[in-house]
Amino acid sequence: MFNRRALPVLGLVVALAACAPAATPTTQVITKQVTVVVKETQVVEVPAPVGETIKIAVPIEQTGPRAYPGQAVCRASKLAGEHLNAAGGILGRPVVIDCIDDQSDPKQAVIVAHSICDNPEYVAVWGHGTSGTTIPAEPIYDGCRIALVAQGSNPNVTKQGFDNVFQAVPNDLAQGRAAAEYLQERGAKTVSVTHNKSIFGEVLAGVFKGRAEELGLQILSFQGINPEDVDFTPTLTKIKQENPDAYYHAGYVVESAPLRKQMVTLGMDQIFVASESTTTEFVATTGDAGIGTVSSTAAVGYDASPALKEFAAAY
Repeated sequence: MFNRRALPVLGLVVALAACAPAATPTTQVITKQVTVVVKETQVVEVPAPVGETIKIAVPIEQTGPRAYPGQAVCRASKLAGEHLNAAGGILGRPVVIDCIDDQSDPKQAVIVAHSICDNPEYVAVWGHGTSGTTIPAEPIYDGCRIALVAQGSNPNVTKQGFDNVFQAVPNDLAQGRAAAEYLQERGAKTVSVTHNKSIFGEVLAGVFKGRAEELGLQILSFQGINPEDVDFTPTLTKIKQENPDAYYHAGYVVESAPLRKQMVTLGMDQIFVASESTTTEFVATTGDAGIGTVSSTAAVGYDASPALKEFAAAY
């Protein structure tokens, strides 16, 4: 049985050999001596991983309103597992990635966490997809002493004191402040703010508001909207009447995409900044109406490193 407390170490050895066969000498008049060094790269086949599998649980939304990003994370996680196995696995053992649907629901996330802890084959958790599902599940994982690499960006993810929790992304303090600073640089003086009433959205909006006010920006309104709504016209009509220089929404694509489309329909030309809207889902939903949207995100760009570029191309 794999020890959950052990830290898996991936070793990848690439062997290079350099050799050049000597040429048969011929009699000739030497007017210039040239030395040519030929290097050959020897490809060493990595043995396929064998033995007991190392199973990693990925509790992430696969159904419901946030299914799209959850499914993308699942595909990327499985691809990462394939890359690990192609390189010999972890400690020479094969890696298995299991995606488990938590429906982006805090109550379901707790149920999923218990099921993961009840399965001794799992050695680590990569999830959940939101702060609102991660935070209530953390005490469960602490109870069974399994490592949790969290995707949630809320600062409280790491403030509960659990030594088995690791946050994989910058927290909302960075994202919210950056969005406010960007709008100041754009010359905005007034801003209207909405959030999606989630742990993520409400905290992010609060961080944005605090930093914006520090910079001298005036917050004209600050309100929550329901992600389940499809018609945001009443909220947007109020914001249009406020006539801000910019409009900031803290939430997910499920709200920001229809918000943007309906802004354009209402003839609103404010600078629109929306968190976590750097997805093909946003582009597909908004079409031409999405042009001009600015998105703040905790994710690094695909071109941040050669390894990321390679992985993005494979994905």
